[in-house]
Amino acid sequence: MATASTSFTYPTLPTVSTADTATKDVSKVTAATPADATYNAGTAGTATGGTATGQGYTAASLGNAAQTSAADAGSTGYTSTATGSQGYTGAQADLNKWTVDNNQTVQGQLQGIIAANSPLMQQAKTSALQGMNRRGLLNSSMAIGAGQDAVIRQALPIATSDAAMYGRSGEFNANAANQMGQFNTGQTNAARQFEAAAANQAKIQTSAAENQAKQFGAAAGNTASLQNAQADTQVALANNEATNRFKLEQAAATNAAEQLKANALNQASLQNAQTSTQASIQNAQLKTQAELANAQNAAEISKFNVQQDIAVNEANAAREQQANLANADSVNKVVMQQYDAAFKTALANADNETKKELQNIDATTRTTLANTEARYKQLMQGSASASEAYQQAMKNIADLYNNPDLSSDPADGTNGVSPKQAAINAQTAQLEGAMTILGQLNDFFDYTKPPAA
Repeated sequence: MATASTSFTYPTLPTVSTADTATKDVSKVTAATPADATYNAGTAGTATGGTATGQGYTAASLGNAAQTSAADAGSTGYTSTATGSQGYTGAQADLNKWTVDNNQTVQGQLQGIIAANSPLMQQAKTSALQGMNRRGLLNSSMAIGAGQDAVIRQALPIATSDAAMYGRSGEFNANAANQMGQFNTGQTNAARQFEAAAANQAKIQTSAAENQAKQFGAAAGNTASLQNAQADTQVALANNEATNRFKLEQAAATNAAEQLKANALNQASLQNAQTSTQASIQNAQLKTQAELANAQNAAEISKFNVQQDIAVNEANAAREQQANLANADSVNKVVMQQYDAAFKTALANADNETKKELQNIDATTRTTLANTEARYKQLMQGSASASEAYQQAMKNIADLYNNPDLSSDPADGTNGVSPKQAAINAQTAQLEGAMTILGQLNDFFDYTKPPAA
């Protein structure tokens, strides 16, 4: 079994050029051209209408509207009366000190009692001397000491009691004097505080009364000023409204008269313009009808000449097509005979399995070629390039059959298609594409067809 070769190059189709497209020869039959049957219509007279001129008017102006300036209301203020403060100086209580004198001490009392040489003191001294005398000691120093001791012992209790009494009396008097001073000072301060509070309250009430009176006077002045300003503003506003209303009515009357005048002038101008326009339209219509008649005659003659040319071209094209058809059939038969010979040669040189594959390829290829020939048979009859493309494709397919480097086994190809079948399919596809392009070019350069409307 042959092995597919990757170095195989597909043969190419011939290059298509516009020079190979069918050009119909119409020199064999020439259609007679009739003489032009145009006529010149008389030129209609042209009427020129008048031009309508719009008449406007200048609206009367109101002028500067009267302006109203509001009167200023004066403001009356007042200066409030300040309230003074009445103070007082507090009284101070004096301190009464307790000074201890001689009568308030035991020493002082004792001296006084002893120095007084009272009967009690004499009795005590006598009693002490009698006792010393009984013991025989009357003139001794002990007798003297005993006498003095007796006097002191009798005077000491008296002196102690009197000193205590005088001390309590001095302390009581000092405390009473201090309490009395403090009480008198408190009363004095309370009286002064009351007097200061009463004076301050009187001043507050007086200041409030004065401020209230001043505030009332200022409010009354402001109210009167505001009312006067409002009255002045209303009077000025009424005067300005009357002035503006008069100006507005005067301007409206003037504008109405001017507008009426302008409307009348515009109406007359418009009627003149309409009359002129109607005359111009009638003249243009007459001229257009004449030109249309001439154009219709020229179109009929041109149409007749084109129909004659088409008939001649179709007759020549039919004769040429018949000749090309005969030639193409002959050429195609020869090409098909060459294809059959190549297939038979390839079939004769192949083994049984390859023969089966070649027969399958041949059946598919013949069907494809038959369909292509049927679709483009008329194109190949009128186009040398189309005929040459078909012949070249057949030759290339014949060469592919006898190419030993291309395998006919589907296992050697892709998607179940053998390399030889794939190469032949490529040739038929190229042939189909070439025929499509040549068909489009042939339609474009076919002068036997009437031009598109």
